[in-house]
Amino acid sequence: MNRVALLIIFNHNYEGNLDRLSELYSSRFQNIWFIMPFYTGSRKDVIAVYENSFYFQGYVTTALKAIELLNFDHYFFISDDLYLNPEINEANYREYFRVDETTAFIPGIFSLNDSAETRPFRPHSPWWPHLQSAIQFTTDQRGIEVAKMLPTYEEALTLLAKHGFAFSGNLDRKMFFGKNVFRGIRRKKDVSLNIERLKLLSDNFKYILRGAKLQYPLVGSYSDIFIIPRKNANQFSLYCGIFSALHLFVEIAIPTALCLSADKIVMEDQLGLKGETYWRSEGIRECERTYKKSLNYLYMNFPREKLYIHPVKLSRWT
Repeated sequence: MNRVALLIIFNHNYEGNLDRLSELYSSRFQNIWFIMPFYTGSRKDVIAVYENSFYFQGYVTTALKAIELLNFDHYFFISDDLYLNPEINEANYREYFRVDETTAFIPGIFSLNDSAETRPFRPHSPWWPHLQSAIQFTTDQRGIEVAKMLPTYEEALTLLAKHGFAFSGNLDRKMFFGKNVFRGIRRKKDVSLNIERLKLLSDNFKYILRGAKLQYPLVGSYSDIFIIPRKNANQFSLYCGIFSALHLFVEIAIPTALCLSADKIVMEDQLGLKGETYWRSEGIRECERTYKKSLNYLYMNFPREKLYIHPVKLSRWT
């Protein structure tokens, strides 16, 4: 039997879902831990963390340190509202995700300056609000002496290139305003979308005029599910902790830490299977309509070609 730790990340302190998640996964994985902010209970399978959820890569560092002596082959992280394909378990996860002792998994890494990119969710593509976190990021911050613990700029370039990313720090002007700057108002949500676009233009006015430049090689990825092998776990954990202390947004921090530490990375486009993700309140409602807000219905009708469905808000499902 492959030894794998399933680590379920909570963004919020919601203890009511602990037993439900245990019931969902305990028949599939023997070794499960829950990572929960500000947990004060007595359960031995809950790892308390104290960072901001926008930087939950810090949760990862705390969790890996807590169980490092158990020496699992892989550390399999999912968010608490991600529902993993019911067929996936500790005996077959390697086949599903094509991971081994030297291979990590994350859904899909992208370059931050690619104007054709639409991942992870960009209603105002190509603009992604978390580009601000990347622009403001620097390894030279007062009170945090970590620059020497990270690869140099040149070393980071080489490590990203090893995984197929020719990094350029230049963010073109067009990255900062979305296509169809204004839309006609035909639906209620068009009003809020137009307000968002106005705020986008206001917040990014200086970048729209001249573009921007990143000070350190960075990439992005949807990061509510990822797998790290034991061989790379310590280095990955260190970089996650550093990026948390430096307040780099999690969906930039985790894929960048993975590129800087992993020998090999496999992504969904190499698997033939992808996750199914729903975004914003209208997306959540669509997911609930599709699967009748019923975990039994979801289990019986899970699309077998999907790796996972996200989000499934357990507190709202029967």
